[in-house]
Amino acid sequence: MIVEKKYKDKDWLFYQYFNLKKSSLEIAKECSCDKATVRNWIQKFGGKLRSHSEAQKGNKNHNWKGGRGKNGGYWSVLKKEHPRAFEDGYVYEHILVAEEMLGRPIRKEERIHHINFIKLDNRKENLFVCKNMKEHGKISKSVFNLISVLMEKGIIKFNKDKKDYEFTKKMS
Repeated sequence: MIVEKKYKDKDWLFYQYFNLKKSSLEIAKECSCDKATVRNWIQKFGGKLRSHSEAQKGNKNHNWKGGRGKNGGYWSVLKKEHPRAFEDGYVYEHILVAEEMLGRPIRKEERIHHINFIKLDNRKENLFVCKNMKEHGKISKSVFNLISVLMEKGIIKFNKDKKDYEFTKKMS
């Protein structure tokens, strides 16, 4: 029985590895050989091997959660066709939720405010669409003004040891 060594065919091997993005292990299983053999032939043909992180992107990653991940402290969702998607195809989840709430796309100048300041909380009741950056800034400033008032009234204080704000009395 003669076993066909497909991995020795440069065009076939490059198509599998670079176009179809198959891993060297997937190709090796198909060819009944070791993944080191596949990797050696890719290099022998002048191909550049993908880094481990590059080979483990997206649904090939063992941590794949269906296209949802954190980006800059916000949840992002894989939606390549969305006009506000980043280069990698992800768009902030709060934008998608706000658009669903409004029944229209978010305008370029609009900003989404997280009412409880928790960037990962994208529940509809926690999002407020600001007409622009100025309005969003005004909302954020109002919280800092409240902190000043609460400190003046002795309701909260800054604990230098804990590096955090806290209530001066136990809240019930």
